[in-house]
Order: sequence, then C-alpha cells, then structure tokens
Amino acid sequence: MDRSSPILSSRWIEDPGPLLEWIRRIHVERADPSVLKGLAEWLSERFGGAFVAIFPSVETQEASGRLTCTSALDPRFREVYLRLCPEGLPWIGSFRDRLGELLYMKEQISEAEVLETAFYREFMRPQGFLPVEVVSSYQHGTAGFPGFGWGIYGVRPFTRGDLELCSHVDAHLAVACRQRGELRASDHGLATTRAVLDSAPLGVVQLDGTGAVRWISAPMRMILAKDDGLSLDDGRLRTHAAEDQGPLDQLVMQAIGRGVEPQAASVSRSAGRPPLSVMLVRGAPLADQAPGDLIASLLVVDPDLHTVPDAPLLERLYGLTPAESRLAVAIALGETVGAFAVRTERSPETVRTQLKSVFRKLGVQRQGDLVRVLGRSGV
Repeated sequence: MDRSSPILSSRWIEDPGPLLEWIRRIHVERADPSVLKGLAEWLSERFGGAFVAIFPSVETQEASGRLTCTSALDPRFREVYLRLCPEGLPWIGSFRDRLGELLYMKEQISEAEVLETAFYREFMRPQGFLPVEVVSSYQHGTAGFPGFGWGIYGVRPFTRGDLELCSHVDAHLAVACRQRGELRASDHGLATTRAVLDSAPLGVVQLDGTGAVRWISAPMRMILAKDDGLSLDDGRLRTHAAEDQGPLDQLVMQAIGRGVEPQAASVSRSAGRPPLSVMLVRGAPLADQAPGDLIASLLVVDPDLHTVPDAPLLERLYGLTPAESRLAVAIALGETVGAFAVRTERSPETVRTQLKSVFRKLGVQRQGDLVRVLGRSGV
C-alpha cells in the first residue's frame, strides 16, 4: 500500500463540522446507544463502505461474551466476534500489550496469519474485506473504568489520513465511554435515591437544565392524580390558579440558574383544602453540565397526603397481631375507632381494647402519638 497516496479523509480536515458534531454527540448523548450506532454508520459511509463496529462495555476482556456490540453493516459480526474472541483473533495479544492504543493490523500481524484465522474465513472473506486492512482499538474494562472496543474493516487500502482520523475519533471515544461508565454508576445511585423518595410522605419533582420535568415520585403522582392545584402539561408543571403560575415559574427559573428568589411557592387548591407548598432544592452546578442533566428538585408538601403504613412490617417491628396492625394503619390514615368498628363489624369496646394493646407495644398513650410514631418510623 502506498502510504503517501492522496488521503481520502482530506475533506474531513477541510470541513471538520460533521466529525466535530459526532464528537459532541458521543460526549453529550453518551447514555444513548443509538449514538454509537449512528457514528458507526457515518464512519462506514465515509470510508467507502467499510465495516465499522463499536462495542462499549464495563466487562473485562475475559468476559467478552457479555459485551454490547453495535455494528453498522452486518449483525452477524457480533455473533462471530464474540464466539471467537479472544482465541480466534490473533490481534487480541496486541491489545493486551498495548491497551488503549489504536492499532493498524498490517503493522502488527502478517497477512498470512490473518488468512489462517477462523474470523477471516467466517466473516472477513464473505464480506470481501482486504485481509489485513483493519484498524482497531480496545481499552480494558473494569467495574470502575469501562472498556470499549471498536474497529474498521476496510474494503480498500487505508491512507495515512484515514489512520489520522481514526486516531482522532479513538481518543474521543475513550473519553465518552469512560463518561458512560460514570453515568451508569450515577444512574444506579439515582435509582436507589428514587426508590427512597417513592416512600417519602411528600412529592418530589426532578428538573433538567431546561426546566422540564424528568421524573416524579410516587407521592407526587398521587398529588397530581387529585387534579387540584397542580397538573403536568407537556413536561411542565402548571398551576390551576393563574395567579400561582408566576411564583412557580420563578422557582423553575431559579432552578436552572436564571433567577434568585423565591425559595418556595404556595399553590392554592379548591375551597376547604389547604394549599400545596413547593420548595426548591438545587444541586451544585457542574462545569460540563448538559441541558438534559438533572439539576434540581421541587419538594411538594400536601398536608392531606398520607402514606399508608405497611401492616406486615408493623407486625414484625412492634410485635402486633394482624388485627392490631390493621387497626394501627386505619388510625394512621385518620379513621376513628367508631368507624373502624362499624367497618370490621366489631364492638367499639373490642376495638378500644386492641388499641390499648397497640399503644402499649409502641410506647404511646394517645392516638396523636401513634400517628406521629408511625409517620417517623419509615414504615
């Protein structure tokens, strides 16, 4: 191959806009797997129909059967590559010695060695690829640092400009895949946090950098289901009373860094019902924050919102009988002794006797204390 031949990729140097846009996307939209597939297809087109594969993973090379593979031209690549990796791919040894370095196989392995591999027989030859026109890179993955692999299998000789372009893209893929792993770890923490918020006795609304609602907690869904005071319209919180919308919008503007006050807002509801209280909790701004990133939460307090205690958990925590736990739940939700007696077809005296037993086991003396203890016990 004449390495001094005119470079096919000169037009990328003259007009780097499309490449720079892909680099921006793999950084900003790194959690979207379709971005890597789109990049693979774009590179394939620019290399005259070359086969491009990109496979990010947090697994180690020895666990390569669990890799996620994105390919542009042939879905069989995933099956063949993962089945033969690593023994059936002679360049894997080069990866182990030079992790994170973009390798041009023609400089690492002889053509004869490639022609003898099962990978050549099962995939490269049927595709009509030049045997050794392969540029590839692999970074070892661990739990803390995600790995990735990618490769271009050419249908014509690569030029020096092609290799320079591959090196440029490779460096940005490494950063984006590392960020993908960090994002995955933070998503796990976010899922844990959201599970806790779903059990909290207040509504939580998480906002992104545009002020749009990205997630609402289970209690918040209960508040919105009442359709009294607040609603969710096209990803935005709306107040039913026109005069309340301005203060709420000010909170959202403050959340995205475009306002200073207020820290809270009141949202009125129908006659006879107390207003909702909305408070802002804003995280520290990030230097590389993207518009779609979560940046703030709104805490919505509904004085009428009751969380339902878990009756079986009450039995285990406080040694209540099933009947006593059902009574404790009813009292916590505001039901009177008389109403509970009628509903369960028992005498008020029997219910009062059970209630005294509940008081004794929880160490309280009044119904108000019972409600307070259950409300703060996390059940």
